[in-house]
Amino acid sequence: QRLSIIDLSNLGSQPMFDEKLGLTLVFNGTIYNYKSLRALLISHGYRFFSNSDTEVIIKAYHYWGKGCLERLDGMFAFAIWDETTQKLFVARDRMGIKPFYFNATSKAFTFASNSQALLTQDLNKSINPVALQQQLSLHGVVPAPNTIINGIQKLKPGTFIILNADGHIQEKTYWSPSAKRPIGNISDQDYIERTHELLTAAVTKRMDASDVPIGVLLSGGLDSSITSALAKKFASKRIESNDKQDAWWPQLHSFSVGLEDAPDLKAARIVADHIGTIHHEINFTVQEGIDAIRDVIYHLETYDITTIRASTPMYLIARAIKSLGIKMVLSGEGADELFGGYLYFHKAPNAKEFHEETVRKLDKLHQYDCLRANKSLAAWGIEGRVPFLDKEFIDVAMN
Repeated sequence: QRLSIIDLSNLGSQPMFDEKLGLTLVFNGTIYNYKSLRALLISHGYRFFSNSDTEVIIKAYHYWGKGCLERLDGMFAFAIWDETTQKLFVARDRMGIKPFYFNATSKAFTFASNSQALLTQDLNKSINPVALQQQLSLHGVVPAPNTIINGIQKLKPGTFIILNADGHIQEKTYWSPSAKRPIGNISDQDYIERTHELLTAAVTKRMDASDVPIGVLLSGGLDSSITSALAKKFASKRIESNDKQDAWWPQLHSFSVGLEDAPDLKAARIVADHIGTIHHEINFTVQEGIDAIRDVIYHLETYDITTIRASTPMYLIARAIKSLGIKMVLSGEGADELFGGYLYFHKAPNAKEFHEETVRKLDKLHQYDCLRANKSLAAWGIEGRVPFLDKEFIDVAMN
């Protein structure tokens, strides 16, 4: 199923074939710099038949090979079959925002965006939530960090695989949060200005790479308030509006969720009033939360308690957002891991251990917050974009 965010025509449909180049692609995610890459590839003689970011990946891979990963700015999980070399190239984005599950046997290499698709040999046979939970329960303890059950593995973030026709697999990491980053002679004030500049750019590029209405998730906390304020600042500049400023769109809609009279709802309302968004409060009851847990586990494919607890309201708010026709939202995930925002960070004995803990948190983010944000929203056909986990922004923040 394709969730059309960029190029709403059917020209972006998948699998995408390029018979001239002998390449076939399936892709989940968004490439934010697809327009600049497209222009660059056109200058190198490539012709495009669509305006989608999907086609940019095909051409970029043909021109740069695995080096295309260094140039792709976005969130992605994709697979390219090269008919000429008889090789399969699969890759996942740096932070693992988009999921990629695979099962490699002597007979086949199967892959999907969720493990349910790989739990049965009959890919057309659906698995209901009860059956899935029984499968998970029967297999008990996870045998390895990136293995789930029945040989199903998760492709690690920032990693690619090359599969040859003879079954030989080469797996390599192209990016890691622990990688050394060059630090120039730069002052604290310069860092502050650069952080502001890059976060602003991270928000605007995620808004620009969209042909559909945008919303923001607003909890009233610092992270979501910053992304929402930046989004509001640039929302009216996305299209020529002139005398249509009062139209339902392009005005920015913000969404918060919680039990009735929850502190988050009150804080979010204060922020929404201040920045001027069209604000929506989604209330749910304790019973509604309990009733949703089975579906949440089914969609998230995890039993992690904290993740499920945080995902339940997100799952419920996604349903409400979808009913308003919004298909893409900005969210504040990643800021606490980048900047040591969790309460226990104040106990860090020194700067070195503080930094090492942020690296550890970022390295695990794909199993928790990234998984929660992506799958809770995707369950209702909504794409979540996370500006704090921007490629360039991370490099500056980690310094």
